[in-house]
Amino acid sequence: TRLEISLLSPIKNNLINKGLHAKSELVSIEFRGLLRNSHFVPVAEDETSFEFPLRLAAKENLPNVVARLAFFAPPQPFEMTLQIKDETTDRIGFSRELLRVRDFTGSDLKLSDIQFFTEVVNPEQRQVLPVTEKQNMVIAAYPYIEVNKLKPLLCYFEIYNIESAGIKDEYEITYKIVSTKKQKKNVLEKVTDLLSQSRDVALSISYSQPVLRELSEELISIDLSKVSNGDYLLEIIVEASNDKSITAKVSRAIKIVE
Repeated sequence: TRLEISLLSPIKNNLINKGLHAKSELVSIEFRGLLRNSHFVPVAEDETSFEFPLRLAAKENLPNVVARLAFFAPPQPFEMTLQIKDETTDRIGFSRELLRVRDFTGSDLKLSDIQFFTEVVNPEQRQVLPVTEKQNMVIAAYPYIEVNKLKPLLCYFEIYNIESAGIKDEYEITYKIVSTKKQKKNVLEKVTDLLSQSRDVALSISYSQPVLRELSEELISIDLSKVSNGDYLLEIIVEASNDKSITAKVSRAIKIVE
């Protein structure tokens, strides 16, 4: 299984402000990642380093330094250690997470996790963001913790075992923005919601795709401009057009701001 990890590390405001005047000063950063199994034996690692002028980070209003690391690992539990080093000051920060690598083989319809991207529209962004290309678009890892509703959000995910799962001609993709805000309700309202499985769906869009191969890479743009600020769950559901029992779903929590 291929793991793609986006790392965000904050750039302090005073450095950004300083960068407006220090045109020659550089941000010089090194990222590293290491996967170890349950016996603490290293299984995979990746690293990247880059530098760019502070003035570009200020011009693009970039709140975070962004990097992308990639690993290949078998489906099992791992400990992941991520590290960032400021090569100018030798300061180091790290994070350690436990994760289970998923298995996408078999005949069941499966979805990867959701990745967020932003479109790269100018040369300056190419210098400060890790650029890649998907579906003829130049994109980069989303550089914000929260989702800005005034900017298009690009969501990337992969669909596995389409034909093996029994989908013949086409499948339907639905994405929903579901509020997670807890509202005070009386007992009757709570019971009604439980029985009807009703939820506050702020946005729901569906479209169909023809079956072309066993694996499909999907990149969709979501317009959140009419969604109120707050905490939500982005849900993506894929199901066979001819058999609704063939379905898979993945979700990711988001906070929408402007």
